[in-house]
Amino acid sequence: MGADAYSCPRDNDRDCRGTRHEGTKKIWGQVVDRLCERDHYKVDVACRLLGRTRQAYYKRRRDEECSVNRLTPIIDTVRHIREMDPGIGGYKLWLMIGRIYPDCWIPGRDSFFSILRTFGLVLKRPRPRHTTNSNHRFHKYRNLVKDYIPMSPNSLWVSDITYIDTDDGFCYLHLVTDAYSRKIIGWSLSPTLEAKYTLRALRMAIEQTGRDDL
Repeated sequence: MGADAYSCPRDNDRDCRGTRHEGTKKIWGQVVDRLCERDHYKVDVACRLLGRTRQAYYKRRRDEECSVNRLTPIIDTVRHIREMDPGIGGYKLWLMIGRIYPDCWIPGRDSFFSILRTFGLVLKRPRPRHTTNSNHRFHKYRNLVKDYIPMSPNSLWVSDITYIDTDDGFCYLHLVTDAYSRKIIGWSLSPTLEAKYTLRALRMAIEQTGRDDL
């Protein structure tokens, strides 16, 4: 339906004003833009459909342009900081922006996070890594030390593998720990989960004890 097909007499303003819905509170300006661009409505008619005035529409546009002008240097600065430090979090960015522009308007913390999401500047969640998988087809050995309480050093060692997220990707830390003293006695940092790195950590633990009767 075009603008000419719809008439809204000024002497009947109350009847032809649209009902204001809470859902259109933030997007009514965009709806007016769409009606004018796609359906060739006049601004005045499109505003009346939504229960708004033409003056309110143009004021909203001016406010949006002002908001864009205020946000542009902030967004540019955030992008520059992210290029130098891609892993910096949103809260630290917000604090940094406040220090960089101490005399300028800065959005609140929650509004700042919303702006980051709008411009695609939120950090991507890291892909989860799993170093333990009990759901496999290989033989599962019985836990022989389930209720064992070590009473002296070197009576029980336990091993573990954990992953570390770095700027260049993931690496894996293979550990051997003395269960009595809880001291790490062997370790190996590796790019994969291959068993040779776990054995390297075990050999380090054996060497550090200085004993041949293990």
